[in-house]
Amino acid sequence: MNISLKKLKTGEKISRLFGAKEKTLRIKKLDESSLYSVKIKAFSIAHRFLNYSRSISVKPMMSPPSILFIGSGRCGTTSIADYLDGLQFNNGDRVCSRHETLFDYILPAITAGLENDIIRLYSGFRHDIEAAPHFSYIAGKLPVNKIVHIIRDGRRVVQSGINRGWYQKDDMWERIKPNFQGSLFEKCCRFWTHRVQQAELCSTRTIRLEDLACSRDELAGLLAYLEIMPTNRILPKSNPGKISSDFQKWDAEHRDMFFEICGEMMDIYYKDWQAEW
Repeated sequence: MNISLKKLKTGEKISRLFGAKEKTLRIKKLDESSLYSVKIKAFSIAHRFLNYSRSISVKPMMSPPSILFIGSGRCGTTSIADYLDGLQFNNGDRVCSRHETLFDYILPAITAGLENDIIRLYSGFRHDIEAAPHFSYIAGKLPVNKIVHIIRDGRRVVQSGINRGWYQKDDMWERIKPNFQGSLFEKCCRFWTHRVQQAELCSTRTIRLEDLACSRDELAGLLAYLEIMPTNRILPKSNPGKISSDFQKWDAEHRDMFFEICGEMMDIYYKDWQAEW
């Protein structure tokens, strides 16, 4: 039979013969967001009833996530993934958003410096949006269009990281961290600064977690940037109350240490931060 498709907006036509033994029609280079009119013509007189036209949404074989969220860790990427999953892109497709996919394969590959393996694994993902702080190490080399850096107040990240066990365990999550010199507190401070600097080298947009949590306008701006339809959803607290991020009990020594290591980045993204001790 003959299969012909016409893009409804432009009138562009694609046509090919479809052999009787073929079970799957494969037409390459279709716009995944376009609507097509498809016409099927059967050559057999007995199958003339197959002559018909209808409109369908045509999407080619799924590609890797074109949108990636990165950050320092303890910065809200779990909440972001949960928030976006199930929403609708402007073209009507449902958003499939995932968090730290295949981390048990990705993290050892990061530790071993196996960039090609990481790219290959990422290229095998079949959802729309991936949110994973550890991709900060290699985000610029992944097949993505938009890299969104979620930044969180460094004081809260450092305290949350300490309470989470940063630089205190021997597991796959800790082995990917640079082995900075200094005390536990200094290492966590240097890690936050390092991750922020890494993310800024490859991100296409930076958004503060605090703004997303308290401003519907900020959430709406993020959705518009991602070409996702507006929603009344609020950003969920995916890990409520599990790990404390309270930094108010830091003594003067720790405050001075944080200022020395993280002050420059905090001045850029949290201009009035010193008034909030």
